[in-house]
Amino acid sequence: MVSVEDLARIPLFANLGADHLGLIVPSIKEQPYTKGRIIVHQDERGTVFFIMEKGLAKVTMAGRDGREITLSYVKPGEFFGEMSLLDGKPRSATVVAVEDSIVLVLTREDFLNQIRLNPEIGIRMLEVFSERIRYADEKIGLLTLTDVQSKLVHYFIHLAGRMGVPTVNGTLIENRPTHDVMAAELGTTRETITRIIGDLRRNGYIKITRKTLLVSNRLFIKK
Repeated sequence: MVSVEDLARIPLFANLGADHLGLIVPSIKEQPYTKGRIIVHQDERGTVFFIMEKGLAKVTMAGRDGREITLSYVKPGEFFGEMSLLDGKPRSATVVAVEDSIVLVLTREDFLNQIRLNPEIGIRMLEVFSERIRYADEKIGLLTLTDVQSKLVHYFIHLAGRMGVPTVNGTLIENRPTHDVMAAELGTTRETITRIIGDLRRNGYIKITRKTLLVSNRLFIKK
């Protein structure tokens, strides 16, 4: 069972006191999902709100040609499924666990009640919505580029601004996306991503390990 301490570590609830968190705990259920299992189906009716507690999930859409388009990834502490609860329309995308995951689940009634009782939650959600709109705008801009290398360079710069930590040698990104994730996000192949990363690495624009990515200051000039 989720605890007050567990909720306090989730950004959506971080500004709430222990008393308020204690009132939310009974409304939340933990639900495990194995790798590959669908958490949310596109076009289904939305009845619950989700918060990723552990693991990773991807948000996808079916394109007109039947291909799967990866829109984004959901990491621990992030929420999803709120749009259908707010506007009453069907789910706009599918969410799939890409590794074994645990999500926290609230019913629509409990979700809306928490927003009414705790305006701080609503304010934090608006902040996240703004971040998502900015990300969507940037991604649309990326997809207008025809050269995959240019797309990847701008993608790295975007990641650096969003989740990087400045260092003397550049901007460090911990827990970098895998080559498969980059390929899915940019609409290309893993082999192409690997080749371009090799070129950028040899020319000193990036340093990459299994888990991290260091974006040199030179890459910002290159774009």
